[in-house]
Amino acid sequence: MSAGDPDTMDVYPQTQAQPQNDKVFGITNNPSGFPIGLTWLNIDRRSDICISAFAEPLSRDLVKIRIDALTESILYAAGCTCLTTHAKNCDFQFGRFSTLDNSPFGKPRQQNSSNITFPQPFHGKAPKVIVWLNEFHMSNSANWRCKAYVTDITTKGFTIHIDTWASTILHSATASWIAYDADCPDIMSGSFNTMDVRPWYIPKTKNKGTAEFQQLFKSIPRVLAAINWLDISNRTNLRLKLEIGDVGVKGLTWQLDAWDDTILYSAGASYIAILDS
Repeated sequence: MSAGDPDTMDVYPQTQAQPQNDKVFGITNNPSGFPIGLTWLNIDRRSDICISAFAEPLSRDLVKIRIDALTESILYAAGCTCLTTHAKNCDFQFGRFSTLDNSPFGKPRQQNSSNITFPQPFHGKAPKVIVWLNEFHMSNSANWRCKAYVTDITTKGFTIHIDTWASTILHSATASWIAYDADCPDIMSGSFNTMDVRPWYIPKTKNKGTAEFQQLFKSIPRVLAAINWLDISNRTNLRLKLEIGDVGVKGLTWQLDAWDDTILYSAGASYIAILDS
């Protein structure tokens, strides 16, 4: 297990709920931050859904990854991905946005956005930007719906959005963003959604599809992916797992699955593929 994909199962079995979970990983460099995103979830429906995944740098070669349930949430299991190493010779920038940055707790909004300015403007083309959800707090009084996405990307910045819809009460949510040089040949990215393979109103627990890279890699890349969208019934536990497989020079296969009695209307994720050598 690397710092790219830690989960609570590294620490305790799924049958044993724990509100706070952490594990220390070795890293090969000491970046100024760690873009992090959730990859799977198993949370009890009887309380609000409130989970946070984040990283705490400990030293130049150690980082602590934490996945915590907050308030009264009962967390059975969760996983995340974390970008700790970057492609060589590529301009990376990253950061985070929380709905609490512009809407205080207790005054939930269905639509939340912020204009992000890059610390350093990109040159030439506008960069590519992806987002990963790493924290959310939703009431259990309605279905759990949340999506993170970006618009209006320029060389100087972009607009990030974290929204919900219908009757969902989104108390707060946070997303990591990753921007990189669009002309870099050693990195590509994209997004996929269960609605690529079926309509949302026909819920299924098993959902599988493919994603093609914009061009061929010279060799098989490293792929990190995390959730950016979920729409799940509140009548059963929130269960969702993202898996990436069959990575090649042309693309990959993905799965966004629920299990047991969970009703999964839709889910989505963003990936970043990096050629390290």
